[in-house]
Amino acid sequence: MKQCSFAVWVGLSALFVTNFSISAEPKDTIGKPASRPIRDAPFFAKQAKEDAENWRMYLKKFCREPDLESLKSEKGLEVYRFIYQPCFHQHLCLTAKVVEKKVVLEIRRFSEKGKLELSGSLEFDDQAVEGFRREFGRPEICDPLRGLTDSQRDNLPMVLDGATWHLETLRDGKYTHAALYSPDAFESLTKEERTEFKRERGFDVPDLREFVFSCLEFVSHSGLPLDAVYYEPMPRARK
Repeated sequence: MKQCSFAVWVGLSALFVTNFSISAEPKDTIGKPASRPIRDAPFFAKQAKEDAENWRMYLKKFCREPDLESLKSEKGLEVYRFIYQPCFHQHLCLTAKVVEKKVVLEIRRFSEKGKLELSGSLEFDDQAVEGFRREFGRPEICDPLRGLTDSQRDNLPMVLDGATWHLETLRDGKYTHAALYSPDAFESLTKEERTEFKRERGFDVPDLREFVFSCLEFVSHSGLPLDAVYYEPMPRARK
């Protein structure tokens, strides 16, 4: 039997939402009132290859989120997390935890200075569990630049005022973290720009459509755009 696409099971699983809650008062991940906004939060590295220490600081100080890599030894922990980290404007953190055969999706949006503007949660039944495992276990999703060398990864072009897309998975003690700077921008390159890209860098433009599609479908669960004012790429049909 042919497996349904991620988009299809998302639509189906929406019919089986078991609980929805939205917090009027911003809360952190353990239910305490959120700490004061970080007025002087730095804009961390704009390139996709984040410095590990800056990444941990960003998670702790800005997102008030745990470092998933440090939790690899916790038995039975299964988490999928998408973080949208723009140079400016709103940040979005979506954490999907598998708990007792259901998915609990925690939704948190921050201002560019770290103020928690919105938090809430959704619960999906066991169909969503299999959907997350199937979609985010694929190599082209959890390691979209696997065909490039470290040198080639560092030589990817930058986009003015873009955003880093972080996709993390933690399952069976295995952790993955894909961090790409404005991967959606690669789709709009013309044939001439792709030819120039290869001439200058010596390799083809990476195909990130699957990664972008899956991340945007992840975001669509929350019902929120990535940025309601300035930056809002829309989900596209898988090509």
